[in-house]
Amino acid sequence: MDNPILLTAKEASDMLRVPLSTLYRLTKQGQIRGFKIGKQWRYRKEEVSKYFNAGFNFIQRRRYTRINCNIASNFGIIKNISAGGVFLESVSDSINVNDPIHLNFTLKLNDDESMLVEKDARVVRRDEQNFGITFDRPLMALESR
Repeated sequence: MDNPILLTAKEASDMLRVPLSTLYRLTKQGQIRGFKIGKQWRYRKEEVSKYFNAGFNFIQRRRYTRINCNIASNFGIIKNISAGGVFLESVSDSINVNDPIHLNFTLKLNDDESMLVEKDARVVRRDEQNFGITFDRPLMALESR
């Protein structure tokens, strides 16, 4: 490409949907190549796209392990769950980031046991019809997993 498209740090972080601090950390670690023009960082769009398309190689820094699942809830289908929250697929357009919600679902503990779960939670992320939801308090049944 003779004239590569250059992105500002803000444009690159928006494209990756990460904070500027994460972009700078990835640059420092050599995971994304950037360069300075004066005091400002610039990124080639093709480099940012390559990183995005390769998938994020972030170290898992979650407090609780996620468990893939397919659980019906009052807001849609829970695709994965941890003691700290859920990732939810929903057809609802009425849920927005920062909205408090009251989530209801049944968690199967083993072949013979299940429990009805009712949790106060908050929407922390939204992408089309997918939602990241964090519980106000950890789900004790999953805390040790």
